[in-house]
Amino acid sequence: MIFNRSIASSLFVGLSIIIFLMTALLGYFLIKKEYLRMQQETSRIEEEHILTQQKLIRNEVLRVTGYIDFMRSQTEYRVQNEIREQIYAAHTLATNLFLLNKQRLPEKELKRLIIETIRPWRFNKGRGYFFMTDLNGVEQLFASRALRKVISSERWLSISGVKRTGASTLSCLATCRAKLAFL
Repeated sequence: MIFNRSIASSLFVGLSIIIFLMTALLGYFLIKKEYLRMQQETSRIEEEHILTQQKLIRNEVLRVTGYIDFMRSQTEYRVQNEIREQIYAAHTLATNLFLLNKQRLPEKELKRLIIETIRPWRFNKGRGYFFMTDLNGVEQLFASRALRKVISSERWLSISGVKRTGASTLSCLATCRAKLAFL
């Protein structure tokens, strides 16, 4: 029965198959072209989004870094002022003790009195303490080393670069006051 078809019907079926195949191929190529275009568009949008997010993150990091630097400078300024005030107060106390007792006590006892008066003094919620060196670079007070009263400080000599001899308590106090100028 299939073989009894006419030429017109065979031609119709053949052309229908060819048209169907051509339509399918054309549709396939159009869909493929649209799919590739959408992939490229998606990639472009993703790259733009990533670049935008990178810029936002970079700006936020710069802003936070600036804030941290600002807070650090404010903290350094505040700490320097607090330390300066504490040192001036300790110097004033030591000078006053010296002036009140310089006639009554020998220099060695006077030095011990000043050191022992300042040793327990703490500031900055107990984290700050005082230390003293004489003009020869020998530590006279280092609060965390209460048992070791006099310690030679070669590091201090190498930093100051100046070796002095015969330093009295008063000249040491005057030098301590002068060294505060850098704060």
